[in-house]
Amino acid sequence: MLRTSTLFLAVVCATCAVAGIWEPNPAIRYELTFANESPAAATPAEDKWVASLLANLKRGGAKPQSVARYARSTATYRVNGDATNRTVFVNRDNPDTFLVGEGHSMQFVVDRKSHRIDLAVPGTATFLPRSLNFCVVVYPGGVGGIPVMGGADNPKFTEEMVSWY
Repeated sequence: MLRTSTLFLAVVCATCAVAGIWEPNPAIRYELTFANESPAAATPAEDKWVASLLANLKRGGAKPQSVARYARSTATYRVNGDATNRTVFVNRDNPDTFLVGEGHSMQFVVDRKSHRIDLAVPGTATFLPRSLNFCVVVYPGGVGGIPVMGGADNPKFTEEMVSWY
């Protein structure tokens, strides 16, 4: 698990170095379609996995300030109208918050309630077990990110979906 801690610290340093502002591109339209979800409670096995992850990160020198847990979601993520194979997760504690992942990192955090979308929160690391049924986002500092904004209609929220460019 020392390797995980080293990776976490590398991601934190690299992410902080590239933090900036969102550059809207109307040629690329993102869309997240969702239904109301009630994620299941974490299982004892998941709790054990998360506790082990955090212990190993701390042993490696990381100082996570906040941890968010997400369950796999039924939401659909599209880019320019085409469904993607990217995984979408819903926050276990706040089912109005969704995480769109790309590989083993998060790309967007979508909050239906506050009508906010954040891009890759600087200084975070995302961890997924082999099952890919849930993920854990570890924040070394406060929770926050690079807001996704553009023109007057960007982002656009409705009851069933959100779209942005």
